[in-house]
Formats: sequence, C-alpha cells, structure tokens
Amino acid sequence: MLFGTIVVAIRTLDAVHVGVDSKVISIRCAIANAPIEQKLHQVSDVVFAHAGLFRDVQGKLDVVATATASIAAGGELEQVADHFVATIESQLSASLHDVREQNPPYFRAKLQRPLEVLFVSARDGVPKIVVVFFEVADPTSGRLGFRVTRLRCPGDCSNTGSTTIALGEHDAADHFLDTHPELLRMGGPFAAIKEAISNQASVTPDFVSLPTVVVSIDRRGTHFLN
Repeated sequence: MLFGTIVVAIRTLDAVHVGVDSKVISIRCAIANAPIEQKLHQVSDVVFAHAGLFRDVQGKLDVVATATASIAAGGELEQVADHFVATIESQLSASLHDVREQNPPYFRAKLQRPLEVLFVSARDGVPKIVVVFFEVADPTSGRLGFRVTRLRCPGDCSNTGSTTIALGEHDAADHFLDTHPELLRMGGPFAAIKEAISNQASVTPDFVSLPTVVVSIDRRGTHFLN
C-alpha cells in the first residue's frame, strides 16, 4: 500500500498554486520508504493532487486512475469530484481493511483520515478548487465506511485576499505560514509553499521529504514552476 504525505495549496483571486513533496511511504506490517511517484497530475484542464493512501499492490485501490477517469467523464469540477467519490469509496474501504489487518497501530495513528484529494481548474477563467476529505466513520466496523466532506473555493473560502489549504501531514507547515505571513506577502505563493513544505520536512522527515513540485493554475493555463 502506497501513501503520499503533504499537499499545500494557496488560492489568490486570480490563480491557484499547488505544491507537493516527494515522500512516498509503503505500508505493510512495517513502514518503509518507497520510490518517488508523482502526486501532482494534470488531465486536460484539471489538476489534482492527493495525500494519503493512493494505490495498493492487489489492485483494489488506484486513486490516480479513478481521478483520471472521473475527469474524462466530463462535467464541472463539482461533478468530477462527485464521480470520484462515488467510485473510490468501495476501493478505499477494501484497501484500508487490509491495512487495518496488517498494521493496526499505523491504522489507528495515521489513517482515520485515509485520503484527501484536491481538484483545481480555471476552465471558465476563474480558478476553482474542490477538496474531498474521507474520514473513517467507525474504525471498528467490519466494512469500513466514510464521512465525506468537501471544501469549495469560491464558496467556502474568503472572497478577498488569499486562502491556504493543506492536506496530509501539515501541522508544522501550517504553523510556519501562520508565524511568517510576510513570506506570502513578499515572496508570493510559490515561495510560501516551498518554504512551508521544507519546514514540514525538517520537522517530520519520516513523513515528508524534498524536493517540492509546484504548479500554478490560472486563466492562461497550467504552469509547472520548478
């Protein structure tokens, strides 16, 4: 089972910037580092990033393939997210059950919110975000179910200034951005995201590592900034 670790997104009035780290963790009876895999993807005019469980060796779970198919199915960003949720829940339940059997301590400590996925698009000229959060409803249940919540911007975010959204392992990144607001003002979203993820990596190196990949989405298109 493969597990991705941190996503940091900053939405301004005219763009969304998304950054991910490079750490991938293999979860079995023991926890180990796995080869680096991309956690930031572009399909047509939609970009998505994920933190948490994203693929298993038995083929029960494949977040990237499911998100790609959901985007290909068409519709507005909210419809893409709905399609993804409807398809991924059974996959996530089956694979998470395996993790609970193989590594109960890790399941209890790290996987009560096993998956978070961020979708971004600016297809009508306005950058939009939909984030989907999966939280285990009852960790003792035979068949694991989820409380699924969404964050939508515009809608759930401030209409003025910037909004920061972080997924996965991000407590230190949050604290860093809260205590260094001048970095976003003076350096911009790209610098703020890179420094926040770097700070998280220094605090939790077992779960977050560099380098960081950052993408910007605005009305002109998608721009990888590294």
